[in-house]
Amino acid sequence: MLAPFFQSLSNRYLGGLPADRVQVMACLLLAYPLAHGFRRLPVDRPALKHTFSLAATAFLFLVVQGQWIGMVHILASTLATYGLVSTIGSSVWGPRAVFILTMAHLSLTHIHRLGYDIDNPPLDHSGAQMMLVIKLTSFAYSVYDGHCLARERRENGAATEQKAVQPSELSARQRSRAVLPGEWPSLLEFGGYVFFFGSFFVGPAFEFADYREFISLRVFQPAGAQGNPAEPPVIPDSRPAAYRKLLSGLLPLLGVLFLAPQFPARRLLSAQYAALGLPTRIGYILATCFATRLPFYVAWLTAEGSCILAGLGFKGYIEGSAADVGKVRGWNALTNVHPLRYETAQNIKELLDAWNLATNRWLKNYVYLRLTPPGTKPTLATTLATFLVSALWHGFFPGYYLSFITVAVMASVARTLRRSLRPIFVRPDGSSVTSGRRRAYDIAGWAITTFSVHYAVTPFVLLYWHESLYVWRVNYYLGHVGLVIFILFFQLGGGRWLRQFHYGAPEMATKPHQA
Repeated sequence: MLAPFFQSLSNRYLGGLPADRVQVMACLLLAYPLAHGFRRLPVDRPALKHTFSLAATAFLFLVVQGQWIGMVHILASTLATYGLVSTIGSSVWGPRAVFILTMAHLSLTHIHRLGYDIDNPPLDHSGAQMMLVIKLTSFAYSVYDGHCLARERRENGAATEQKAVQPSELSARQRSRAVLPGEWPSLLEFGGYVFFFGSFFVGPAFEFADYREFISLRVFQPAGAQGNPAEPPVIPDSRPAAYRKLLSGLLPLLGVLFLAPQFPARRLLSAQYAALGLPTRIGYILATCFATRLPFYVAWLTAEGSCILAGLGFKGYIEGSAADVGKVRGWNALTNVHPLRYETAQNIKELLDAWNLATNRWLKNYVYLRLTPPGTKPTLATTLATFLVSALWHGFFPGYYLSFITVAVMASVARTLRRSLRPIFVRPDGSSVTSGRRRAYDIAGWAITTFSVHYAVTPFVLLYWHESLYVWRVNYYLGHVGLVIFILFFQLGGGRWLRQFHYGAPEMATKPHQA
């Protein structure tokens, strides 16, 4: 509907950015004045808050983005989930059915995207639908946990009716997020959660319990004022935190405008690229992947800022000395990315823990841990199932799967390598053996991690099978060769050989050998 206007705006002021990106950015920025309006709604009118979110998102999605067909898809999954959970939510098959239904629906959208021109893809509803899947599946499991918790209380510790998940085995987190049968949300409240304007398009996704506590203002009650009507909770001033987050989101926009055009991903497939020297080719991969990350930084940080401005993301009050009582601990409960941590990570785990946190939490809490019975350790099948769900959630481009598999193997090898190398440079108490040695270890860890991950995610940028393998082949499959070398090294006893260099190894050697 407004695509020509946004393309004209982009051509005039934004260096010709694709209209779809400008439309998404417009929605993220318009969420800020909407958040100001949301904060001014009466605190005792939750229905008005839900209605405001529904109306705001409808305007942004339908008018600004023109996603009428997309709205049909979003509504279909939302209403189907609400109906399923209200009907069979007490059964373990309730959340499973929601998971299967929403993932199947999202998969159809991703299959449709395979036919797009990847150099100029149209704006669609896939991003919003990906966020929707996280919200709907987590809600379904929260309702199921609520039924389990209610049975546990009703039976006072007696044997449970279901064997799939024992109520007494619910984790503390599952209990805190559970939606009890008597707390079933109205369709309006559920819609307000699903369509909350600050997180609808790119996240950050959050739990239904978080939304309910935010709307009721319970999350803002100081510990000593719980339930005190004489001291109604108020939302602390979140404007400084929100606009700092907005600024941190707009800074990468400069890179999107001026750096990204200098490093187009398609140039990796050119003869000119293949003719470059190896160090230059590697450097171009690093720059291209960095330029590809910048729009994610912009979107995630900007969206988080609007949520903070509305009041979401509150971390609680500081407890302790009298001087600190009443001070806000922070507004980072919904943080979705840590750019500085990502760019300076010294190992793959540290890097992955800094990226797309909301999705990682969802995969951990609603796939990985749900497939791991309490009291047991995760199996290879659990890990593979989590990997499969993550891959399906992202889509069906072959490059995604090449990247995921490579990163998964790299992460496994990196854990073994870290266990063998770190004790050479770092004492058990975390102090350095020598400052120079520790500095070299940190720099080497950053360099190896940076190269490895950028090499591995190049297919994620190029999307297609042949293009991805071409770039890897041009660079001699260096990342995979390194993996094979490290795997063979440890298979042939390299880990045992490195132990002799661990801090305190001479003393350890005098003790009887233990298997």
